[in-house]
Amino acid sequence: MKRFGIGLHIAAASIGVSAVALAIVGVGVQRVGGAEFEQLMIQHGASVAVARDMFQGSVTVVLLAAVAAAVCTTVFLAASLARWMSRPVMRVADSAAQLAAGHYDLRLPESGPREVRSLARSFNQLAAELEQQERVRQE
Repeated sequence: MKRFGIGLHIAAASIGVSAVALAIVGVGVQRVGGAEFEQLMIQHGASVAVARDMFQGSVTVVLLAAVAAAVCTTVFLAASLARWMSRPVMRVADSAAQLAAGHYDLRLPESGPREVRSLARSFNQLAAELEQQERVRQE
């Protein structure tokens, strides 16, 4: 089973939220705005068919532009967030490989968001324990 990166999951969730928001706005505009627009156009001498066509064309263009903007923004923000989130995790993974290779003196900086600090602290405790056990073993 292929696993996808965190960026794809963030993008999918964000696109889902954007789709729901755009659907709600679209339905609201169609229901409320359509009737109001028809009334105004009829008062100014347009037929119902012309008013509907004009409204549908305008709304379709605006909603398509909103969808395009939402998708582009979502992809950019998801990629940025994924990069920001995965960087410290990859640093821990690289450090764990070095620790496994015998570099028991390696420590990670305990900085960043709370979860990253906690992960670094746990890694450092593990490294200190392994370093101590290696010292005892060598004596």
